[in-house]
Amino acid sequence: MHQPQRVRPATEPPATACAWPRRPFVPLAVERSLLPALVCSRAERGMMRVQPGPRLPKLRTACERLGITLEQALSLRRHHIGANHKGRSADLMQLGSPADVLASSTHFEEAVAEYLRAAGVVFLSEADQKAQKGTGLPTPDFLLRVPLTIRTTHHALDEISRVECRRDTDGILYSEQIVNDFYRDGGRSWAAMAPPSASAHTRGSEINTVNWIEAKFFYAASSVAMDGKSAVGKLHAVVEKYVRQFGPGALVLAYGSGAEIAAELEARGAIVLDASPLDLRALHAHMRTWCAGADGELLP
Repeated sequence: MHQPQRVRPATEPPATACAWPRRPFVPLAVERSLLPALVCSRAERGMMRVQPGPRLPKLRTACERLGITLEQALSLRRHHIGANHKGRSADLMQLGSPADVLASSTHFEEAVAEYLRAAGVVFLSEADQKAQKGTGLPTPDFLLRVPLTIRTTHHALDEISRVECRRDTDGILYSEQIVNDFYRDGGRSWAAMAPPSASAHTRGSEINTVNWIEAKFFYAASSVAMDGKSAVGKLHAVVEKYVRQFGPGALVLAYGSGAEIAAELEARGAIVLDASPLDLRALHAHMRTWCAGADGELLP
């Protein structure tokens, strides 16, 4: 459902910069090494929560050894089950009903919208664009009113949050107050400390300017064929379509991305982001209604 944007005072200018920490990209070799633990046969179906008991502990061990998160691995697994059962819907593959998957995707998109609003970013939603343009023109999830400079850094917020009194990012020590401010104001206080150059690449930090943002509720896997049919397989075409119409943009992938496909997408004009700074509580609450294990852990 389309949510109305918050009303901004006329005197408050749109934000032109925001911070977006992200996880490191996953090498293709890691995906390939993990696949035997993810999918035991081409006939396999069903969410991880219904798999035999020993499967999950073994998968956790493999994820820790290879440096990939469990949620990334489970999204990768869903892609490969889908590739093995082409043409079948998620419910026939026992991966959740289309309605539940769609509702989860909508919750994720709203989490992106809330982060942008909190950072002071003004945008047209997909519904706003369709109302203005009619049909037939590309409509990214968020078309930005003014170009937005995004500062990205490769790290995971959940790991950094374990540092009790400071975070060490790009060689800078941040106080606990700044850490708290980051979550409260959508990264504006952090973005204010970013270097002024619009093309900086300093100690893992990158600064890019974008005109549109698209949210995708999955992990972008390098090991999935770019066939123009699957969700991952369509990403090249999606990015190229938006770049032709609007210039450079950004993809926000719920569970991050493989390194090779991230490089391909960025070469086509879209920086690759993930859910690291987002508030996903509403999404996770919904997912617990359809893909949680006995202890409430999300195992789609």
